[in-house]
Order: sequence, then C-alpha cells, then structure tokens
Amino acid sequence: EVALIQFHAFPDDPAVVRAVRAFLTGPAQAARALVIDARTHRGGSLQVMDALLALIYAGPRTLVRMDTRREAASGGPLDTGPTLREQPAPDSLVRHDHVVVPDRAHRALQSVPVMMLTSSRTASAAEHLALALQSSGRATLVGETTRGAGHFGGMVDFGRFHAFVPVGRTYDPRTGQDWEGRGVRPDVDVPAAQALDKALTMLAARGIKTTV
Repeated sequence: EVALIQFHAFPDDPAVVRAVRAFLTGPAQAARALVIDARTHRGGSLQVMDALLALIYAGPRTLVRMDTRREAASGGPLDTGPTLREQPAPDSLVRHDHVVVPDRAHRALQSVPVMMLTSSRTASAAEHLALALQSSGRATLVGETTRGAGHFGGMVDFGRFHAFVPVGRTYDPRTGQDWEGRGVRPDVDVPAAQALDKALTMLAARGIKTTV
C-alpha cells in the first residue's frame, strides 16, 4: 500500500517525465502513501519535478521563489514555463515563483501522506523539492540534512578550463531563507541508511500497510 519512487536526478528528458507520470497515474494510484527517495539525487531541472508535483498537490500553491541575475536570465539555466510565474523584482533580477499546477484528472495521490528521504548527498534541484514540500507542509522529510547547493547556474567555458558559475538562488518567499551552504534540515533526523525503514515505521504507526 506504499508507493516508492526513487530519483538520482531530474534530467531534462521528456521520456523520464512520461515514465514518472506512467508510474504515478498507473500502479501507484492504489497506494495509501508515497515515499520519494532522493538520497542519491544530485540535481537537475524542473520538468520531472513538475510532473511529480502536479500529481501530489490537490490545489494551486506557490512553493519557492527563484531570483536570477538579469544579464544571465536570457538563455540561461532557468527556463520559463507554466509553473514559473514572473514577479516584480529589482532591475538587476528576474524573479519567478515556482507554483504547482495540479493534475485534475488524476487525484488519487493528492491527499495521501508523502515522505521524502534525504541524505547529505541530496543536492540542488532535490533540495528545491525538499524545501517546497517541507515549507508547504505536503511531505515529511526523513533522513539527513541535505548538501547545501542552493545557488543555481551553469558551466562556462573559459578556454583552458570550465567552471560552474552561479547566476541565481532559490528560497522560501515567506521567510527569505534558502539552503545555500547549510542544507535543508529533515523533520526526522536519522542516518540516511535508516531513512526508508524509519519512514515505513512512521506510516505503519498511522495504520498504513508498509509493503513497498
């Protein structure tokens, strides 16, 4: 009765989006809880994340805010799309709120408990997801404090070498807090290797059969 989905990254790949939707709108529809395993997740883009979010939120919700340096925004790592709503910002920035657009046709997972497993390796877009789920109260984070890679950007060719250059940050618009350098702290702090067992124990205590 528990659906488990594991991510190592959120690739910019329509085939992965389709696979995520196929699982969550197919076999997982009968589940009474969802566990998202992001313990080995190192980052990525928004498309796969948005496919997941649309299926676990029952209503529209602003999740996090993303500020990008204006000179880097055009053609940079931040794509625009239906889940990014532009907001007023200082002249030096382009500001978007990342919002949920719920899937009205598939509601089965939009009211079930959600657990997200984290580790000290959980980074970047996975931390974006962790903060969004935690700050909105949609999921319980179980595991370790995440890596602390909160500034997004891209690789730049300097001729003799390449370097990652950050161009923006993601943060909670209600508090102004991001996770750069400190990570997202879990709600239940346990070693990463024990996170799945702990999450299942917590679900079992709520009367949910924990056969994954």
